Amino acid sequence: MLYPRHAVQDAEGAKCHKDLVLKSSDLSVYKGVKPNIDSYSAFFDNCKANDTGLRLMLEENKVTDVYCCGLVFDICVKSSALHGAELGFRVSVIEDACRPLSESEVGPTKDVLQKAGVNVLSSTAAVEEAKKIRTTAKMEVKEYIKQVKQHKHASSLHRMETLSSHAPQ
Repeated sequence: MLYPRHAVQDAEGAKCHKDLVLKSSDLSVYKGVKPNIDSYSAFFDNCKANDTGLRLMLEENKVTDVYCCGLVFDICVKSSALHGAELGFRVSVIEDACRPLSESEVGPTKDVLQKAGVNVLSSTAAVEEAKKIRTTAKMEVKEYIKQVKQHKHASSLHRMETLSSHAPQ
């Protein structure tokens, strides 16, 4: 499926929201930098030919938990969450901080994410979860492996998904 031209580099549509607080120490990841390859995921382009560098940034900063939100829940957020799970991160999607392209795809997208071991939660629940993670930063290896095992299906689920959840069946 082809989408209208959007989020063009150096154009208004590619800018962060005016209320988003950005610090000079924040790390940035750019996706969709190759004009001939779609890039739904924050980790890779759709062909997985180009890595955005996000995985390396997260690993270098010892990040284990990834929270995804944004546009579009049923395409880019889903793809980023599945790739994050596939790479071994504990991934959660903050549903009320996302917007879908199609409301009819919300349920099927949540099903795919759940099958991949990705948690879908509210922003309130995400804040509570993050507080808990911060106070219990050390985790037994067994517990970590148990949580990451839930992600074993992420790669196959991502491959089974059409590149767009809205492609004709």
